[in-house]
Amino acid sequence: MRKIVITGGELQNKGAQSMVFICVSELHKRFPNHEIFVISDFYTDSKQEKIFCFNIRTFGTVVDVIRKNNLKQKIYYMIKGYDKKENEKQNEFFRDVDLMIDISGYGLGDAWNKYEIEHYLYRIECAKYFGIKVYLMPQSFGPFKTFDKSLLKRTKKALEYASTIYARERQGYDLLIEKFKLKNVKISYDLVLNNKSVDLNSVYKNIPMSCDFNVKTNSIAIIPNVRNSVVCSEKILLEAYKSLIDKFIVYGKNVYILRHSNSDIDICDKIFKMFHNNNVFLIEQELSCVEFSNIVNKFDFVVASRFHSVVHSYKNAVPCLTMGWAVKYLELHKLFHQEKYCFDVRNNFDISKLLSAAEDLLNNHSNQSEIISKELNQVQKHNIFDDINLEN
Repeated sequence: MRKIVITGGELQNKGAQSMVFICVSELHKRFPNHEIFVISDFYTDSKQEKIFCFNIRTFGTVVDVIRKNNLKQKIYYMIKGYDKKENEKQNEFFRDVDLMIDISGYGLGDAWNKYEIEHYLYRIECAKYFGIKVYLMPQSFGPFKTFDKSLLKRTKKALEYASTIYARERQGYDLLIEKFKLKNVKISYDLVLNNKSVDLNSVYKNIPMSCDFNVKTNSIAIIPNVRNSVVCSEKILLEAYKSLIDKFIVYGKNVYILRHSNSDIDICDKIFKMFHNNNVFLIEQELSCVEFSNIVNKFDFVVASRFHSVVHSYKNAVPCLTMGWAVKYLELHKLFHQEKYCFDVRNNFDISKLLSAAEDLLNNHSNQSEIISKELNQVQKHNIFDDINLEN
């Protein structure tokens, strides 16, 4: 059976998991005779393959591709040698692949180290070596200030091979055009936002029972992001959450703290431990992206820091007060005319302005929900998976 591979997708956080589920569902609908593989960088649990309809595997090492595109590695393999049987096994797998869909979200830019950037490019180089069609689905790109001449040249060469590159933000789109003179770039909405529904029968072998949380009325969710503490003092962030939740309690609101990624467990716990109040709750259970989407629909609005927690909220017409760390947050808010509720924790983060925006949202969340709902209809008019084909 011929194969399709999905790269850049993981199951560890709700955003990545959503993109995997959407991708599998849409591809299965269009190419039912292909076997779908999710290529994971963190695949360690073989039990997952018993749960899902799709296959999961690591990318593996194709020595011929590495030797062709990386001089240092070429010398390394010349000296050290390599497992020729394992290499042929990888070659055999990729010879049967017709299509590579990358859903990295953000994997090419200064935020990553050279190894991570080279790994991103290596996947495309593998596809080119084996004649596999490549689509880079909506994601962020750049900046490229730390890329040396050699890496810029390699990046351009790899990106030129893709059938279509979907840039999620205008800034990334402009960078790809200006820096690499690419002609295969389109600007597109976020993959999760663009999608209307997922066929869970094409994702799960047996669809699991969803947890149905009893969320009280007049409730607000807090969804933090540990990554914010890399660019902003954790002390300031905790002060911001403390001030916000104090205000919500004064307004008679219930507050639920929940995570969008496993890496946010500690920050959720720290926020919760600042309060000893019957109106503040910590949801400790691990939620699937489906369960997360169901629960977010029950809140008046969300205080969000994970990008796809904002996406899931807007997809349910739920407003967000956002503390973000990249331009993608602001562009997403502008799309729904919500930019006054978006704050960049990297630059002159002002808690007093955050509290003013929170007060505005406390009084106007219903109106903002209507604005979001109208714009969402426009966002979901065209499904970008309709653009994918296997013809040359």
